[in-house]
Amino acid sequence: MTHSARSRDAVLAPLVVFSFLCSAGLIAEDWPQWRGPKRNGVSGESVRPETWPDGKPALVWEAQVGIGFSSISVVDGRAYTMGHVDGKDVVWCLDASTGRELWARRDAAKLGDDLHEGGPGATPTVDDGRVYTINKWGLVLCLDARSGEVVWRRDLEREGKVKPNDWGFAGSPLILGDRVLLNVGTAGAALDRRTGKTLWLSGTDKAGYASPVVLDASTASAATAGADPTVLIFAAKALVAVNPASGAALWRRPFRTGYDNNNADPIVWRNRILITSYDQGAECLEPTPSGDGVTVRWKERSLSTHMAPPVVVGEQVYGFSGHYGRRATLRCVDLATGKLRWRREGIAAGSVMIAGDALVILDGRGELIVARPDPEELRELARARILDGRCWSPPALADGLLLARNSRGLLRCVRVAPEK
Repeated sequence: MTHSARSRDAVLAPLVVFSFLCSAGLIAEDWPQWRGPKRNGVSGESVRPETWPDGKPALVWEAQVGIGFSSISVVDGRAYTMGHVDGKDVVWCLDASTGRELWARRDAAKLGDDLHEGGPGATPTVDDGRVYTINKWGLVLCLDARSGEVVWRRDLEREGKVKPNDWGFAGSPLILGDRVLLNVGTAGAALDRRTGKTLWLSGTDKAGYASPVVLDASTASAATAGADPTVLIFAAKALVAVNPASGAALWRRPFRTGYDNNNADPIVWRNRILITSYDQGAECLEPTPSGDGVTVRWKERSLSTHMAPPVVVGEQVYGFSGHYGRRATLRCVDLATGKLRWRREGIAAGSVMIAGDALVILDGRGELIVARPDPEELRELARARILDGRCWSPPALADGLLLARNSRGLLRCVRVAPEK
């Protein structure tokens, strides 16, 4: 065997093992933040509909967590989410296996029910024994993950630092080194994760609704190698690449959506970035080698995402297209060209994620659909209703349990894979 063949086998062997473990449902992961371990809607766990009794995942527990659109984070057997109850925003910590309340932190807040139910829109971020949250009005909390005790708090609106946008802040905190990155202000802000002290604030204009995203290291050029990773802030009227240490804008791509609804996170794919909104379609951008600008590789109407971000599998992106209040469709789009591969009507717009080798869809009315991500057509494996009402929040997947909620605060935990 040649040296190159041995090297190739050394690389492929772990991938083969990992693929086998995923397909067998033997990988268990925490879900510590918005959209999972890597903030991209992808889990190494699998969903096994062939094990569901009577074709439906078994209900493990349910709980009431208050009005809102906050998703769920799961770390060390604890589930964290937010909701609005009786004039207060609540950060909940529940036992992930039973739903039992372990602690709850309550702060007075407005409901903010303009054209929807209202309540918190951001998801708690759990990191190194701390829980970081932001509500619609700029109240930022750092809580002890075990006890719920306040480590520090900042009320950015009351301090006069930022002004909430029309539907309040919805971007979930991103922890990067010693910084808490937030999509507030003109193009983001950074707080010291230990003290809450403001490290930088980009300005006081209205923010976008998407969550901050790290630009993958694979996109870095030789000129920018070793520098601070770039953070993408989908602001109210532009995609802005910022230096997380200083807040300096490296480049800006204008992107104006009706009512400043830049909601879906930027999607990083290889050396490119996909941005999309409900009335502007999609753009695929490529950072310049110097890292101080972008080139538009394509601009198409094939994908117009309103709320939950799409997911990437291979060369394709899968997600909902169209305004959630009208007629949206599930679509598959080729990332290299922006061309539509297929569309599927009749599935209410909700969210999508990847679990192992399956596409997992929670539609906007609470139906769970498991399918093969195929660029030729949607190949359904199973579907079962697990909720009702408005279900826009992406679920979380950890240790074979899927945790999903509706806007009225009904949180259900169902088993989608056998216990390890």
